[in-house]
Amino acid sequence: MAREIQIREHTIRLGQLLKLAGVVGSGSEVKALLASVPLSVNGEPETRRGRQLHDGDVVRVQDEELVVSAAAGGSAVLHPLAAGFVDVADSYERGRPEYTPAIVQAIAAELHIAPGARVLDLAAGTGKLTRALLGVGLDVIAVEPQVELREILIAGLGSQRVLDGVAEKIPLPNASVAAVTVADAFHWFDHGAALREIQRVLVTGGGLAVLRILPDWSGASWAHEVGTLIAELRPTHPQFEGPGWQEAALAAGCWTSPREISLTMIQPANPERVVNYIASMSWMAALPDDRREATVTRIGEIISAGETPAELPTHVIVGLTSLT
Repeated sequence: MAREIQIREHTIRLGQLLKLAGVVGSGSEVKALLASVPLSVNGEPETRRGRQLHDGDVVRVQDEELVVSAAAGGSAVLHPLAAGFVDVADSYERGRPEYTPAIVQAIAAELHIAPGARVLDLAAGTGKLTRALLGVGLDVIAVEPQVELREILIAGLGSQRVLDGVAEKIPLPNASVAAVTVADAFHWFDHGAALREIQRVLVTGGGLAVLRILPDWSGASWAHEVGTLIAELRPTHPQFEGPGWQEAALAAGCWTSPREISLTMIQPANPERVVNYIASMSWMAALPDDRREATVTRIGEIISAGETPAELPTHVIVGLTSLT
């Protein structure tokens, strides 16, 4: 008997669908299932957990049929590279840097955010920036479109601070937040639509901070070799190609001229943490499982054979603008 599985986006990856349907409980179980149990999509054998599924696709597994059903109208479609973060959420949490209080205090000072003010952390992921904002006393709401990442957010923050939503349709009332932060995610958005929604939820004169992380591995012996390998793997990527969000902000005519500040924080470093950071990169997550595992293993070998300082700098580039 067929079972309808409703999804909120227009597409879903096979591994995500199996978890949503309750067939498996984790990414590792998906991998084991695909290696041991015959599975088909629309009658054709399939072993790739990253296979993109669409409305009406039929997955047959363990004598059960799962029919993909997208919600009418749907929400903004996630970029395929962004959708892959759910498969590397653990690596993301272990490898990505923690934002220091100085970073969020600088943002609050630049945007004139009052103590205790309500702030929206948009596309919050696993909550790295959300936690830092809460840590300096701000009242933070985290919005994240992917259910697996929201579960991590809820486990750490409580359900009252976490909402399901996308940048192009923010689930908050008009003029309800003093500032909006976006960390390493604005390049995934429809810039114009996202800026209109951010404008809607901001109070008069409210501000936007767009953060970008740049790890500095120049002090490590393996930096050039690993950097070259990563660059060779990178596909066309919206963070590196195409117009920046600043152009859309200028075109909108309701924002101050975007400016940038550059901050540096020193983070503990060891080979395992660096490998986890690399494994959490979107284009690494998008590789087929076997190739990703082989690549991460190879990078790990290079790093382990070299010298890694006990601490490494991480540069945080913060783009800033406010409503006029």
